Amino acid sequence: MDVKGILDKIEADAREAAAQTLEQAQARIDALRAANDAAQHQQLAAMEEKIKADAAEMEGRMIRMAELEDKKARLAAKREVMDDTFRLAQDKLCTLPDAKKRAFFMAQLLSAADGGEVLCIGRKASGWYGDSFLAEANEKLKAAGKQEPLTRGEDIPGCGFELVKDGSSLNCTFEMLAEGQRMALEGDVARALFDE
Repeated sequence: MDVKGILDKIEADAREAAAQTLEQAQARIDALRAANDAAQHQQLAAMEEKIKADAAEMEGRMIRMAELEDKKARLAAKREVMDDTFRLAQDKLCTLPDAKKRAFFMAQLLSAADGGEVLCIGRKASGWYGDSFLAEANEKLKAAGKQEPLTRGEDIPGCGFELVKDGSSLNCTFEMLAEGQRMALEGDVARALFDE
Protein backbone atom coordinates (compact mmCIF):
# COMPACT_ATOMS: atom_id res chain seq x y z
CA MET A 1 0.00 0.00 0.00
CA ASP A 2 1.12 3.25 -0.64
CA VAL A 3 1.44 5.96 1.92
CA LYS A 4 -0.68 8.38 0.05
CA GLY A 5 -3.67 5.99 0.14
CA ILE A 6 -3.18 5.44 3.86
CA LEU A 7 -3.01 9.16 4.52
CA ASP A 8 -6.11 9.74 2.39
CA LYS A 9 -7.90 6.97 4.28
CA ILE A 10 -6.85 8.46 7.66
CA GLU A 11 -7.89 11.91 6.50
CA ALA A 12 -11.26 10.60 5.25
CA ASP A 13 -11.80 8.72 8.52
CA ALA A 14 -10.83 11.82 10.50
CA ARG A 15 -13.19 13.95 8.41
CA GLU A 16 -15.97 11.45 8.92
CA ALA A 17 -15.27 11.26 12.67
CA ALA A 18 -15.13 15.07 12.87
CA ALA A 19 -18.39 15.33 10.92
CA GLN A 20 -20.02 12.78 13.25
CA THR A 21 -18.66 14.60 16.31
CA LEU A 22 -19.89 17.88 14.87
CA GLU A 23 -23.31 16.33 14.15
CA GLN A 24 -23.47 14.88 17.67
CA ALA A 25 -22.40 18.22 19.17
CA GLN A 26 -24.99 20.03 17.06
CA ALA A 27 -27.67 17.51 18.13
CA ARG A 28 -26.72 18.03 21.79
CA ILE A 29 -26.78 21.80 21.31
CA ASP A 30 -30.21 21.53 19.65
CA ALA A 31 -31.45 19.25 22.47
CA LEU A 32 -30.09 21.61 25.13
CA ARG A 33 -31.68 24.58 23.35
CA ALA A 34 -35.00 22.76 23.12
CA ALA A 35 -34.80 21.72 26.79
CA ASN A 36 -33.81 25.27 27.78
CA ASP A 37 -36.64 26.73 25.66
CA ALA A 38 -39.08 24.25 27.24
CA ALA A 39 -37.81 25.09 30.75
CA GLN A 40 -38.04 28.84 30.04
CA HIS A 41 -41.53 28.37 28.60
CA GLN A 42 -42.53 26.35 31.67
CA GLN A 43 -41.04 28.94 34.04
CA LEU A 44 -42.74 31.73 32.12
CA ALA A 45 -46.07 29.88 32.26
CA ALA A 46 -45.61 29.27 36.01
CA MET A 47 -44.76 32.96 36.55
CA GLU A 48 -47.82 34.03 34.54
CA GLU A 49 -50.02 31.69 36.61
CA LYS A 50 -48.52 33.05 39.85
CA ILE A 51 -49.04 36.63 38.68
CA LYS A 52 -52.66 35.81 37.77
CA ALA A 53 -53.21 34.11 41.14
CA ASP A 54 -51.56 37.00 43.01
CA ALA A 55 -53.62 39.52 41.03
CA ALA A 56 -56.84 37.59 41.76
CA GLU A 57 -55.94 37.38 45.45
CA MET A 58 -55.11 41.11 45.54
CA GLU A 59 -58.34 41.94 43.71
CA GLY A 60 -60.30 39.81 46.20
CA ARG A 61 -58.55 41.50 49.12
CA MET A 62 -59.25 44.95 47.65
CA ILE A 63 -62.92 44.04 47.11
CA ARG A 64 -63.19 42.78 50.71
CA MET A 65 -61.52 45.96 51.98
CA ALA A 66 -63.88 48.11 49.91
CA GLU A 67 -66.87 46.12 51.20
CA LEU A 68 -65.61 46.53 54.75
CA GLU A 69 -65.16 50.29 54.27
CA ASP A 70 -68.66 50.45 52.78
CA LYS A 71 -70.08 48.56 55.77
CA LYS A 72 -68.22 50.86 58.15
CA ALA A 73 -69.57 53.93 56.36
CA ARG A 74 -73.13 52.55 56.40
CA LEU A 75 -72.78 51.63 60.07
CA ALA A 76 -71.50 55.13 60.88
CA ALA A 77 -74.46 56.63 59.00
CA LYS A 78 -76.87 54.35 60.87
CA ARG A 79 -75.17 55.20 64.17
CA GLU A 80 -75.62 58.89 63.38
CA VAL A 81 -79.32 58.35 62.61
CA MET A 82 -79.67 56.39 65.87
CA ASP A 83 -77.93 59.16 67.82
CA ASP A 84 -80.20 61.74 66.21
CA THR A 85 -83.25 59.60 67.02
CA PHE A 86 -82.35 59.32 70.70
CA ARG A 87 -81.39 63.00 70.84
CA LEU A 88 -84.78 63.86 69.32
CA ALA A 89 -86.49 61.63 71.92
CA GLN A 90 -84.64 63.49 74.69
CA ASP A 91 -85.64 66.83 73.19
CA LYS A 92 -89.27 65.69 73.00
CA LEU A 93 -89.16 64.64 76.65
CA CYS A 94 -87.81 68.06 77.60
CA THR A 95 -90.65 69.76 75.71
CA LEU A 96 -93.39 67.86 77.53
CA PRO A 97 -95.89 70.12 79.30
CA ASP A 98 -94.50 71.42 82.59
CA ALA A 99 -97.28 69.77 84.63
CA LYS A 100 -96.37 66.34 83.20
CA LYS A 101 -92.66 66.89 83.83
CA ARG A 102 -93.37 68.05 87.39
CA ALA A 103 -95.57 65.00 88.11
CA PHE A 104 -93.01 62.62 86.56
CA PHE A 105 -90.05 64.06 88.48
CA MET A 106 -92.04 64.23 91.74
CA ALA A 107 -92.91 60.52 91.41
CA GLN A 108 -89.26 59.67 90.62
CA LEU A 109 -88.02 61.78 93.53
CA LEU A 110 -90.44 60.24 96.04
CA SER A 111 -89.53 56.69 95.00
CA ALA A 112 -85.77 57.34 95.10
CA ALA A 113 -85.29 59.66 98.11
CA ASP A 114 -84.59 58.34 101.61
CA GLY A 115 -84.52 61.82 103.15
CA GLY A 116 -81.57 64.02 103.92
CA GLU A 117 -80.29 64.14 100.32
CA VAL A 118 -79.20 67.25 98.49
CA LEU A 119 -81.48 67.91 95.52
CA CYS A 120 -79.64 69.30 92.49
CA ILE A 121 -81.97 70.52 89.76
CA GLY A 122 -81.16 70.43 86.03
CA ARG A 123 -80.59 73.75 84.31
CA LYS A 124 -83.41 72.93 81.88
CA ALA A 125 -85.92 72.97 84.76
CA SER A 126 -87.66 76.23 83.98
CA GLY A 127 -91.38 75.77 84.24
CA TRP A 128 -91.67 72.50 86.13
CA TYR A 129 -89.49 73.31 89.13
CA GLY A 130 -90.26 76.10 91.54
CA ASP A 131 -89.86 76.80 95.25
CA SER A 132 -93.05 74.85 95.96
CA PHE A 133 -91.57 71.65 94.43
CA LEU A 134 -89.01 71.15 97.22
CA ALA A 135 -91.55 71.99 99.93
CA GLU A 136 -94.12 69.60 98.43
CA ALA A 137 -91.49 66.84 98.11
CA ASN A 138 -90.42 67.29 101.75
CA GLU A 139 -94.07 67.17 102.93
CA LYS A 140 -94.72 63.95 100.99
CA LEU A 141 -91.47 62.38 102.22
CA LYS A 142 -92.39 63.28 105.81
CA ALA A 143 -95.84 61.74 105.32
CA ALA A 144 -94.07 58.58 104.08
CA GLY A 145 -92.06 58.43 107.31
CA LYS A 146 -88.85 59.94 105.93
CA GLN A 147 -88.22 62.69 108.48
CA GLU A 148 -84.99 64.24 107.25
CA PRO A 149 -85.81 66.92 104.64
CA LEU A 150 -84.18 67.42 101.26
CA THR A 151 -82.03 70.51 100.76
CA ARG A 152 -81.37 72.43 97.57
CA GLY A 153 -77.96 71.97 95.93
CA GLU A 154 -76.19 73.35 92.89
CA ASP A 155 -77.66 73.15 89.41
CA ILE A 156 -76.63 70.32 87.10
CA PRO A 157 -76.78 69.99 83.30
CA GLY A 158 -79.91 68.50 81.75
CA CYS A 159 -83.62 68.28 82.40
CA GLY A 160 -84.38 66.60 85.71
CA PHE A 161 -82.65 66.25 89.06
CA GLU A 162 -79.87 64.50 90.91
CA LEU A 163 -79.98 63.32 94.53
CA VAL A 164 -76.64 63.46 96.37
CA LYS A 165 -75.93 61.92 99.77
CA ASP A 166 -72.79 60.61 101.47
CA GLY A 167 -70.64 60.87 98.34
CA SER A 168 -73.03 58.96 96.08
CA SER A 169 -75.52 60.36 93.61
CA LEU A 170 -78.57 59.28 91.68
CA ASN A 171 -79.07 61.08 88.39
CA CYS A 172 -82.68 61.29 87.24
CA THR A 173 -82.52 63.51 84.18
CA PHE A 174 -84.26 62.80 80.90
CA GLU A 175 -80.82 62.57 79.33
CA MET A 176 -79.63 59.90 81.78
CA LEU A 177 -82.93 58.01 81.69
CA ALA A 178 -82.88 57.97 77.88
CA GLU A 179 -79.25 56.81 77.86
CA GLY A 180 -80.14 54.05 80.31
CA GLN A 181 -82.96 52.89 78.05
CA ARG A 182 -80.90 53.22 74.90
CA MET A 183 -79.12 49.88 75.33
CA ALA A 184 -82.41 48.06 75.84
CA LEU A 185 -84.17 49.85 73.01
CA GLU A 186 -81.37 50.21 70.47
CA GLY A 187 -82.10 46.91 68.69
CA ASP A 188 -85.83 47.67 68.40
CA VAL A 189 -85.13 51.21 67.20
CA ALA A 190 -82.64 49.91 64.60
CA ARG A 191 -85.21 47.42 63.29
CA ALA A 192 -87.87 50.14 63.13
CA LEU A 193 -85.53 52.57 61.37
CA PHE A 194 -83.68 50.22 59.04
CA ASP A 195 -85.99 47.20 58.57
CA GLU A 196 -83.30 44.79 59.73
